[in-house]
Amino acid sequence: MTYMTFEETWKRILNEEQPIILTKVSIAEKEEDFRKAIKILEGFLQRHPYANDINKHLGQLYFDQGDLKNAGRRWYFVNSKNENQLKSIMEFEKMYGYDPLLILKKLMQGLQAGHMSFSDIFERNYKLQLLDKYTISELNRLIKLTIEKHKIVPHFIKDFIEVTKN
Repeated sequence: MTYMTFEETWKRILNEEQPIILTKVSIAEKEEDFRKAIKILEGFLQRHPYANDINKHLGQLYFDQGDLKNAGRRWYFVNSKNENQLKSIMEFEKMYGYDPLLILKKLMQGLQAGHMSFSDIFERNYKLQLLDKYTISELNRLIKLTIEKHKIVPHFIKDFIEVTKN
């Protein structure tokens, strides 16, 4: 009998859930129920905050609805950005006064919780380890800017630094 690692199990769950979610979203979009499509994708991203394809799709939905700030949040970790994505990201950053700490908090919101159990911390750390290189580099860029501007390393960033330096 072979056993899968936690990481393999997590990736399998993500790969199995994503097509189901996208089918539900596609049905909602055909019915022009964009609020429902957004709600479905937001729910999925609560469990898998850095699922790039889902974030791109949600960013496009927000953009099509005229919500540039939320589109920018969802497109923040897209590697090659087009003009609409860049414009949306600028609106997102502007909403937080271009403060890297506030931007970072919002982007990492899916990984935070007030009082986390050991299993929550374990799950969060594995989610962090599943991030792609571009996302990690962008988060590190924001961390460096935060440290330069505020002269502190906020608590929620310390965990990220520990997990990603391995």
